[in-house]
Amino acid sequence: MQIFSQIKKRIIQKITLYIQTEMNELMKNKEEPKIFIQKINTFHIDFNQKLINLENAFGKFYQTKTNSKQFISIEKFGDYFLSKLISESSTFSKRIISEFIEFFNQIRNREFLDENLIENIINLFNESSELQKEFQTKFIEKTRNFYSSRIQEKKLQLNMMEFTTFIDDKINEEMERMQKIKSNDEQFIRLFGQNLQEMFFLENKPQLLEQGFQKMLETRNIKLIAILYLLFKRANLAMELYRDLGKYIQKVGENIINSIENKKIIIARIIDLKDYCEQILNQCFESTQECKNVIHQSFQHFLNLKEDLTPELLAMEFHKILQIQRKDFFEIEFEHKIDKLIQIANWINAKDIFEIVYHKLLSKRLLEKKSSSLRMEKYVVKKFSSNFETKIVRQIDLMLNDLESSEENMKTFKQRIKNDDFKFKTNINILTHSNWPNFKPVKLKIPKEFGKIQDSFLDFYSQLHSGRKLFWHHGLSQCIFRINFESFQKEFIAQFPLAVILLLYENADCLTFQEIQDQTEIEEEELTQFLATLCFGNARILIKEPNSHKIQKSDKFIFNNNFQHDLYRIRISSIRIKKNLEENKELKEKVMKERNYVIDAAAVRIMKAEKTLTHEMLISKILNQIKFQIQVSFIEKRIKSLIDREFMIKDEKNPNLYHYN
Repeated sequence: MQIFSQIKKRIIQKITLYIQTEMNELMKNKEEPKIFIQKINTFHIDFNQKLINLENAFGKFYQTKTNSKQFISIEKFGDYFLSKLISESSTFSKRIISEFIEFFNQIRNREFLDENLIENIINLFNESSELQKEFQTKFIEKTRNFYSSRIQEKKLQLNMMEFTTFIDDKINEEMERMQKIKSNDEQFIRLFGQNLQEMFFLENKPQLLEQGFQKMLETRNIKLIAILYLLFKRANLAMELYRDLGKYIQKVGENIINSIENKKIIIARIIDLKDYCEQILNQCFESTQECKNVIHQSFQHFLNLKEDLTPELLAMEFHKILQIQRKDFFEIEFEHKIDKLIQIANWINAKDIFEIVYHKLLSKRLLEKKSSSLRMEKYVVKKFSSNFETKIVRQIDLMLNDLESSEENMKTFKQRIKNDDFKFKTNINILTHSNWPNFKPVKLKIPKEFGKIQDSFLDFYSQLHSGRKLFWHHGLSQCIFRINFESFQKEFIAQFPLAVILLLYENADCLTFQEIQDQTEIEEEELTQFLATLCFGNARILIKEPNSHKIQKSDKFIFNNNFQHDLYRIRISSIRIKKNLEENKELKEKVMKERNYVIDAAAVRIMKAEKTLTHEMLISKILNQIKFQIQVSFIEKRIKSLIDREFMIKDEKNPNLYHYN
């Protein structure tokens, strides 16, 4: 054992002397960092080879003389001893760390990365915990120093979108280098990554959000948005991006809703914004639920800023799509469009307004035979019922039942009158009043030919249903007729009153306003609208004298024999004069009436269940039950009405307390 101890002591002395001699020689080297580090690496490799040779010569002897649990190979022992001596020499350790970092900075400046060399030096540092800690601290500090001025330069040179790419590239480059040199210290890699995030990203986050992200959203730069998201996600700050996306949606949405001069494209622009946000969600933000919630809340915010506008425009968009003929619209495209509109309808609070307008437009499609197909109508209504509570499903069923029973009635009626001498074909729909929207009847004196068939149908219908009474809605009727002009013939589709007015020109070329009114008995307001349609609309069959856009009772209306149009069959579109204001007023009245019922029913239901409630609690529970937005003062009026009608009573001692009566 004495011989073994002497040999061991001698080996340690030789290793120590060798290391110290080499370290002294290396310290004399004044060459650039790259050469110095290469020489350190060469020394390290040679030293390891000498240790291997020593291991081969004395290893087995050394192992037999040492307890197996305490045995450390000469090679391992030598590596440890080398690191220990380096760390104990503050001058040498500072130089090797400093030169290595300088060398690494040269690599950052696009010099070749010698992965084996870097890995060997880092492994040398890792053999001593003191040396390792000193290196890691300095490496992070010097990395920050290296990039500090470069970051400031790039901020001045680049716009924020370009700067985002620069940041992402640099973070990825640094982390890739860490992977290449195979540093097995995960804690250090994590700490280094955190410092990169702080230096490149966190210190520039406000500008990246306010300037970079907003510009990316405005220019729809999906690629950069995805890059920015990953930067925020790594820092656990993705929610800040979601919030700023929400602000962007609200800002753009409010601009869309307020663009009254472009009403026709408001829904199209909302759909475009929705598609864009879904693209961001799915391609950039990993379809996270948090982002979905922000998008939904933001759309709900701006869509409900104008309670009466958005529902009406949305119903009109459905109306437009459901009139498109199948040959012009692929079924899958139709379904995608409908799904988008359904989602927007989901975000709207005033679904009652939407339903009323949709119901009215649906009736027009059905009665004017403008619907692309009943199957598509039913598809849409089924979508309504599966997405939100609606009365439209029941209403459309009843409307279709009316049309189907009318078809059966007409088959029977035509069988009865097949031998009668009628000059034209006709079709009559029997509409149950409660199933359809309220339509203002148009007073009209119909020509004898039409009166004859009308009387015949009344006689037929009274035999089938003896207790029922029919009211004629001539304003809803459509008529297909031909007009022979001087050199050609044209076919027209128009409201029945328009056809009756034009029929007067069989026996006259010029008629006054008063003459037309006397012969048709149409009221002045409606007649003004019909004549405006025929003079100023898409089919100008009449010429007004004098030539002005204001129709007066003294005006004359001349048949236009020089009428020109590219189409053979022309649908005459009605011009609406002062109708929108009246219809809006009627719509609001109907909505408020229905809301009265909803609030009253909710209040009675709540009081019946609770028996006694304070004023504040009752209002809170009513607000939770109703689907639309309403002012508290309106609910208070309904509560007062219920008290007046004795559905509930105030407490005698506490007027703020209600009891179910």
